[in-house]
Formats: sequence, structure tokens, C-alpha cells
Amino acid sequence: MKCSTCNREIPDHAKFCSYCGAKTERKLFCPSCGTGNPPQAAFCIQCGTGLTAGAAQETPVRREAKPSPPSPGITPDSVTVYYKTNKSAFGTTTVGKLSISPSGVSFAVSFSLSTKSLNHSYSFSDIRATEFKMTRMGLQPQLGYNVTLKDGTVHEYAYDIIRKSALQRIDEVIRSQIR
Repeated sequence: MKCSTCNREIPDHAKFCSYCGAKTERKLFCPSCGTGNPPQAAFCIQCGTGLTAGAAQETPVRREAKPSPPSPGITPDSVTVYYKTNKSAFGTTTVGKLSISPSGVSFAVSFSLSTKSLNHSYSFSDIRATEFKMTRMGLQPQLGYNVTLKDGTVHEYAYDIIRKSALQRIDEVIRSQIR
């Protein structure tokens, strides 16, 4: 990277410029859209994605780097769903919003008693497939929606029948981006 004061090349991990002593600017970069956010931010200022400790990265600002342009024609949309928080047959769930934006898909928890953050996001290029299927969350089978990532991770969601058309709209957009 280049120092913002003297414009000389310095290592990416540098906290200070070795030539002029200027402190490098550090921001949290959104894993979904790439926007730089203040270090104390909990959510991205551009797309609203949760900036969890594992997802957002604190890296020096690269003046020459710009986030990739969003995919054209994607209208942001969201639907309330339940997210399966463990993989047992009677898995526990939390409620949140499954959203799409030009940069990808995200899930933001509305409320959780867990201290572990369940917010997550992934770009369209990380998705292998989506599938509507029955799932078991709690004692009753429920309408389910799975998103399978290329690394094999499966995110399981459940939804109420009244939200099916909204989830189908979101699924159509996802499928159009992963073809």
C-alpha cells in the first residue's frame, strides 16, 4: 500500500509509515460490499451488513482500491425468516432478515439471546445452489429454504407460508446471479 502522506510504498500491515512516520488509516471493510467503515461500526454504512469480528477485516486503507461495482438491475429486498443455529434435527432458531442487495445475500439477526453473533453474508459468486424443502426446526416440520455455498456450507432457513412469495422473489434474483 502507499502512505497517504508521502505516497511511498509501505507494507500492508504497517501501522506507521517507515519514511515519514505518519499513522496509517484503518477501517473495517464490509465483507459484502467492500466499503470502509469506522472501526467501531457494527453495521456497514453502505449496505447494512453486520460487521462481525470474523467477517469484517481491519486492514489499512488502500487509496487506489475501489470496491467492485454492484451488479446492475438488482433491487434490494428482504424477508423475515428463521435461521437454524445448530445442525441437530431439533435445532434452535433465531429470527432475522434475509436480504439481497447488488453485492450479495445477508442475514441479520432481529433478536437473539445468544452472545454469539449469527449475522452473516456472502456474495453471489460464493453460492453453489438454493433449494426449497421441508426442514425441522423445533418439534414441527416447517417450510425450508437452503443456501449452499461453494465451500459446502449450508445455511438453513425456515419461513411462514405468508412470506413464500417474498422469498421466491429473492430466490429468483439469487438464481439469476449464480447461473
